Amino acid sequence: MTQYNPNPFLNIGIASLKFAREYSVLFNDLIMNNHTYLNDVQPQVGNILDQMRLDPEMHDFTDEDLMGILLKMQIFQMGLSVMDVNGLLPEVFDEEKLIAMMERTGKDIIAGARSLKIQRLD
Repeated sequence: MTQYNPNPFLNIGIASLKFAREYSVLFNDLIMNNHTYLNDVQPQVGNILDQMRLDPEMHDFTDEDLMGILLKMQIFQMGLSVMDVNGLLPEVFDEEKLIAMMERTGKDIIAGARSLKIQRLD
């Protein structure tokens, strides 16, 4: 619920990254031990898609397009968080650099999805 960034989609990633950093032991336990109750505390996908649509760059994507973008970003963000909390990144990767990397990757994924959407229309 906290707004770290005015971009709603980036805000979701920042919140996830901050959770992993602030609660690294809990994060590792939840992720690495595949707790089934983790699904019970995740936001509903529809709510996440609604948040994504608030981004002017994504309002014209279909639900299927948004789901693809979301999955790719979840995979990236999860890998980035696992590497971060386990000390697998170079020390220069402070929180600011991680957020910048997430933002650039998100833009790349959105641009790729837009390119595919245009190709489908041709």
